[in-house]
Amino acid sequence: MEVWITRSIEALIFPPGLNIALGILGLYFLKRRPTTAIGLLSGSLVLLWLLSVPRVADALGNLLEDRYAVLTSERIKKDLPQAIVVIGTGRYDSAPEYGGRDSVSQKELVRLRYAASLYKQNRLPILVSGGSPLDEEEPEAMLMQRFLQEELSVPVRWIEGVSRTTHENARFSQEMLAQSGIERVILIAHAALLPRAVNAFEKAGLKVTPAPVGFNTLGKDFGILPQAYSLQYSVVVLHELLGELWYRLRH
Repeated sequence: MEVWITRSIEALIFPPGLNIALGILGLYFLKRRPTTAIGLLSGSLVLLWLLSVPRVADALGNLLEDRYAVLTSERIKKDLPQAIVVIGTGRYDSAPEYGGRDSVSQKELVRLRYAASLYKQNRLPILVSGGSPLDEEEPEAMLMQRFLQEELSVPVRWIEGVSRTTHENARFSQEMLAQSGIERVILIAHAALLPRAVNAFEKAGLKVTPAPVGFNTLGKDFGILPQAYSLQYSVVVLHELLGELWYRLRH
């Protein structure tokens, strides 16, 4: 229930839900307060256009993606991590091509592919983290393990399948790794999502070597025409920036 409430609130405070809400308010005030109505409707359209422009989306993304450089072998040799941690990022529900069984999402494939590459280069054990935030039958971590082992022939040592949030990803992963004496990890997540994850894992007591993946490269088209991908990416960044602030205040 808590997850559903959180997602409902997020749908209203971030575009396009925010724009729809502003538009409805604008229509409500159209006859009573025309000036207010025009302001609300105009603000809704302008905000929607700005966040859909590749240049704006790219500028917002840089606030997060520029935090951590691409992981290098030199950094690994310097930090001496003991394990690789991959946190989940959603699932592909009821995939028809897999007999209606849930599978990993496209974004998750990016993370798992990189985890497999790092494993083959460094032979560090892997932990996958992700539960069932919407009470799905199979934890996300199980989907990740199955993909790595069955399709990439990469072993998974730890499966953390209880967490529902990034904070829980960090806390439960740390507890699991501590049993094996592991304190230093490579943490894999999308570049725009990594800062909040690193903060959570460090506060959980782990020494983190950031491993960003999935950088925004489509935003290099600096046109002024709105693009669906740019809007989607802008919303992700705004969500992360607000989430990062919330985590710092709460934890």
